[in-house]
Amino acid sequence: MPPQEDLRRYKHELDKVRTALYIKSPFIATLIMGCKVVLVDRLGFPAAAGEDTIYLDRGFFESKEKMVILAHEALHVALRHVFRMKTVVDRERDIPKQAACELYNLASDAVVNEILSMHGMNIPYEAVTMYRVAKMLGVHESDINKLAAENLYVLLKRNVKVVELPAGYWMKGDMEAGRKMDDEMGCGEGSTKIEEKRSGSGNALVLQEDQFKGASWEEKISRALNSAKVAGNVPAGLERLVKISRGEVNWRSVLRDIVSSGCKKIVETPFRLSRKHPELPGIKKFGVSNVWVLVDTSGSIGDEELAKFVGEMLEMCRSMRASLKVVFWDAQPYGIQEVRSISDFKNIKVMGGGGTMIGPTLDLVLKNMKYGDPVVILSDGYIADVSESAQLFQKVKSKSRVAVFASTGIMPELPPGWVQVSIRW
Repeated sequence: MPPQEDLRRYKHELDKVRTALYIKSPFIATLIMGCKVVLVDRLGFPAAAGEDTIYLDRGFFESKEKMVILAHEALHVALRHVFRMKTVVDRERDIPKQAACELYNLASDAVVNEILSMHGMNIPYEAVTMYRVAKMLGVHESDINKLAAENLYVLLKRNVKVVELPAGYWMKGDMEAGRKMDDEMGCGEGSTKIEEKRSGSGNALVLQEDQFKGASWEEKISRALNSAKVAGNVPAGLERLVKISRGEVNWRSVLRDIVSSGCKKIVETPFRLSRKHPELPGIKKFGVSNVWVLVDTSGSIGDEELAKFVGEMLEMCRSMRASLKVVFWDAQPYGIQEVRSISDFKNIKVMGGGGTMIGPTLDLVLKNMKYGDPVVILSDGYIADVSESAQLFQKVKSKSRVAVFASTGIMPELPPGWVQVSIRW
């Protein structure tokens, strides 16, 4: 055990980092108060995240990036990323578990660093960001920055064969290291207070106990958001991004935001003068004519759920002054239906119920849609000809301003550019 003066010094240094962080982000500084902070030897990283614990190596206090490192690990803990990583890895059947851990760590790093960027923190160049992940996937950053770590994990697993990261990326594997420390030291969920413990990583010493002992992480995050509001320091979109990151966001709002944001296009035009400043060019707003909804009727989606989904899409179309075109399909499409009201929809006889092949339906829509029309597919994801229809998926995405696959079951492997949304009724 280090001498008491060393212990006091480390606690004092931690307090200084936390105080500086509070000035920058009261939200993240309050989250840190809800974590146990443990000092260990030979961690292999400046810091690591366990389920409820932040582990600090002694080298952490010599780093020039102490604030961003501590904030990064605190967000991993608060968003339950280690627990969620275990869930993903336990269910993984396609790739080795170690590769799954690394891939989920990368996906969750992108989510965490997006939040840090919102707070104006300087993210190290070598860190994984949403921009870097978007480049790996060959899509625009706006296509993925509203996704949770699990969604990014699926996209990376299916679309990126080799993940290349810059040398010196210290965050790679920090959650796996934290998970191992949890196992080694008994610091996992529901553990008791540790005063001092000898482990394979050397002496371990508690620098901070959980200041909100007994509170759930939902309560701690709510308290952190309130602290940020009181301080008048809540970055735009923070509450929504935190909800998405925790996997709690309502599918209706996600779908509405994705489709409507993808349909907005405003350009300057010299043929229309500005109303406020006549000497300047005006603007022209471009909308969309139709929103296409392709509904899989092979059997797994009930009438009540289908009515909810179409009702949501109908409200969206009204707000955009667009027509709603619905195509029911299973192994083939059953025509194009224009729906103006929910009663119109209820009067339509839902066709289908056989096998599930999407190629003929995509071909029909491709021939009838206008450039820019959004396309939304509702399915359980169990589609026989996804691979064979890859070119059609790509052509529909190229012609559409935004293309969404909303799944009530599995997420099929789609070409880059398709936004995938999980539906839980």
